[in-house]
Amino acid sequence: SGVIIVLISGLAFMVYQSNRYVKRVNSQLSDAKVTIEAQHHTLSNKQAILDEEVKKKRSELQIALERLQDVNKELDGFIYSTAHNIRGPLAVLNGMCNYIQDTLEDKDVLQSVYAVDQTIEKVNTIINRLLVINKIYNSRISVSQIHFHLILDNILLVANKLYPFKVEVDKSIQQDLYLLSDPDLIQVILSNLIHNSFKNIDSNKPDPTIKIRIAQEGNFINMMVSDNGTGINHVQPGDLQGFFVSPTNNESTTGLGLYIVKKSVEKLNGRSFWYSKDGYTSFEVIIPSTLEAA
Repeated sequence: SGVIIVLISGLAFMVYQSNRYVKRVNSQLSDAKVTIEAQHHTLSNKQAILDEEVKKKRSELQIALERLQDVNKELDGFIYSTAHNIRGPLAVLNGMCNYIQDTLEDKDVLQSVYAVDQTIEKVNTIINRLLVINKIYNSRISVSQIHFHLILDNILLVANKLYPFKVEVDKSIQQDLYLLSDPDLIQVILSNLIHNSFKNIDSNKPDPTIKIRIAQEGNFINMMVSDNGTGINHVQPGDLQGFFVSPTNNESTTGLGLYIVKKSVEKLNGRSFWYSKDGYTSFEVIIPSTLEAA
């Protein structure tokens, strides 16, 4: 019986110790629960404050976005109306210059009129670029069949007025090619590339030449304009440069035309690049032969 009493006593002690441990653990768990609940309450309050702040910022951003959209609409309207208001008087001046050139024979007067006519063409070019930049960023694509011969004839007619030096223009257009795209953007791309080549022509060279190649390669149209003018600063092929950065050696150019080309090509889901080879600087544009209206 003594052994049984010892065993019972030992068992009772173990139960007592176990109960104490359980109570201590329960107390710690209770304290942890209180701490967690307090932290949760604090976090909930902070989350509520943060949600309210985010909601406020979203509201402010929405208001700012609506204001920006209104400003952009006003700016678009201003650019469009101003450009067309300027074009009217310029057309009158251009007509007067043409009339004087056709009727007078005084060389001094004709030279002055010719200078005015060149200035008119330059202003028209600036206006067109403003309208193009506006269209690139804000307008939808307008799709129709492209007639390259007509576009090139118009571009070269203007270029010959602006750059009255002798240059051979060697153009080749694939006869059976078909391009369905935005005619305004195609006009802008070719116009800027061709004018860029005219600007970079070295009139002191024996055979200043501009080459224009347009051909279809599968589902894509390849447009390339090359010149043997002042050249390019880099020899490795590369993407067209950014805004106001000109890759050519001609300091009179700003690179705005090439920036417009780059953005116009991107608008048409195409790609553009340049390279130098055999004394020619080439600017190449590849765009889909069929473009869906946006």
